Amino acid sequence: MQAISHTHRRRVPLAAARLLAALAVVGLASLHHDARAPTPLAAGPAPGQPQWARSLDPRFNLFQMSPTLYRSALPTLQNASTLQGLGVRTVVSFIKDDDHAWSKDPSIRLLSQPLHADRVTDDEVLQALRTVRAAQAQGPVLIHCKHGNNRTGIVAAMYRIVVEGWPREAALAEMQNGGFGSEDDMAEAANYVRHADVQAISQALDRGEACAHAWSMCGVKGWLSRR
Repeated sequence: MQAISHTHRRRVPLAAARLLAALAVVGLASLHHDARAPTPLAAGPAPGQPQWARSLDPRFNLFQMSPTLYRSALPTLQNASTLQGLGVRTVVSFIKDDDHAWSKDPSIRLLSQPLHADRVTDDEVLQALRTVRAAQAQGPVLIHCKHGNNRTGIVAAMYRIVVEGWPREAALAEMQNGGFGSEDDMAEAANYVRHADVQAISQALDRGEACAHAWSMCGVKGWLSRR
């Protein structure tokens, strides 16, 4: 048998080491890519659960929640005609941006109630739901924030629960898996919805009360004003 030279013996382990190093780099890159990849969205609600909002225009995250309620990101001038075609009569914004910058239709009412998803209160949600429900009596309503997921997600989910009677978990499932954004985008919104006092908000909305809680800042101000 022909003897293997010392040079050849050195080359074999060296080549193997280089191959293993290359595979390790590829493996790490693959793991890094997977870690950054978005979580696939669920195909839809579980059997027997309420139907989720329907995507109409991904360019500005526009979805239809019901025949009289839409949700989106901040529209632009290019999106105005789409909303006019849907017959939107009222736009409710949860950010400080002025909707007059994109809406030039004087027949569309523009209402603003800025929210902060990281510190939203039951009283603010109560006010938003009351505004939306009253506006629906005059025609279709669009609710929006900047991206159409976090602040809009809070009001949309609470509308599902308080107005439409959805179970809390069903509203959370739609919020996080309905295609409005990644689950991380709506972490603050989901945290609020999990802990919101649904009963207090529902009762205050039904009774026409201004505040969900007597002990909240809203409730204390109301008590002081009556003294």
